[in-house]
Amino acid sequence: MAARRTLSALMIVLGAAAMAIGLSIYVFGAAWTAEAAMSLWDRALGRGPAAAAAAAFGPIFESELRFYAPFWVVYGAVLISTARDLPAKLHRIPALSALFFAGGVGRALAWMQAGAPHPAFIALMVIELVLPLIFIACWAIIRRV
Repeated sequence: MAARRTLSALMIVLGAAAMAIGLSIYVFGAAWTAEAAMSLWDRALGRGPAAAAAAAFGPIFESELRFYAPFWVVYGAVLISTARDLPAKLHRIPALSALFFAGGVGRALAWMQAGAPHPAFIALMVIELVLPLIFIACWAIIRRV
């Protein structure tokens, strides 16, 4: 079934990315991780180097984001676990989708209140707002079969 394969594949990719990003924030810090993401984005688009993010991150933000990083790692692990046993864990899809969507809404709120972020983070926001809709569409198709 195409919906099941699509959902599983997307969840595994997102889960692996979540774990990698969470570990990067935890080990290397939020500023380093943000600068790496911006640099990769700019290089992919042939732009000059991104502005340094370290100045925007102080000890409070580093502390706060490193506190939340393990939650992001666990979210990724739960996605992968769910994808590997989708028939038995299909009931998790709405909650996992809602949580990811809420993160995208949080980015949108930050944009409205603090100003536009680097384009790499706008792309992440779009993914966070669209991917959960794809998850739910696949989930609905799978449930009907």
